[in-house]
Amino acid sequence: MADEKKGMSKGCMIALIVGLIILFIIIALGVVCYVYKDELVEMGLTKMTDTIVTEIKADLPEGVTEADVDEAVEKFKQAFKDGKIDQNEVQKISTIIQTALEDKKIDQDEGSKILEVMKKAVTE
Repeated sequence: MADEKKGMSKGCMIALIVGLIILFIIIALGVVCYVYKDELVEMGLTKMTDTIVTEIKADLPEGVTEADVDEAVEKFKQAFKDGKIDQNEVQKISTIIQTALEDKKIDQDEGSKILEVMKKAVTE
């Protein structure tokens, strides 16, 4: 008679264990990202604003000083931390910033538009 194997083969068992571990890691990352989503958004926004401050200061719009740029960005960051800015407004501003950074340089018009939108978001 032929030998009958009982249960799964060793390779199949290892694949199942590895698959379960990967599934557990994905679920854990999803939970962590959900719990810390506000902190992650704030970190990304801070990094993005730091980048645009440098770019805007490199080519300042007419009538705008470096102090004006710093003040506008700091007010925006503080208003975001305080929860005074709507998430839709943050998405709108992020989209404008990403569009402006596509060519790796922010010109005077783009810089002026970004500062205007940030100031408007803070005052609303």
